[in-house]
Amino acid sequence: MKAAPMTQKPSFPLMKQGDVQNIYHLQMPRWLFTDTKYMELALETKVAYTFLLNRFQLSRLNGWVNEDGAVFIIYTRRSLAEEMQVRYPYSRRISSVSSSSVPAAGSTTSR
Repeated sequence: MKAAPMTQKPSFPLMKQGDVQNIYHLQMPRWLFTDTKYMELALETKVAYTFLLNRFQLSRLNGWVNEDGAVFIIYTRRSLAEEMQVRYPYSRRISSVSSSSVPAAGSTTSR
């Protein structure tokens, strides 16, 4: 499918195809928005889960796995709050909700 031609050029530089590879990004699971089990979760909780999932993937790549295949992450609530740019006590509320409502990273649930 081809994009429609632009009639006016914007005042800012447009992204090119190769630019996306140069930007560090987090991958947010789509099922957090489409599965009815998670519809009631606050957006901040979904974002927190995404940060934790990213840390899980990094730990897995670095081999932080025990003999049972469990992946370990080190991510303090304070660090999570700093990365999300929210106050620390607020991140405590997010982590208590996300740990009880969302499946563990890497778990096999139907999405």
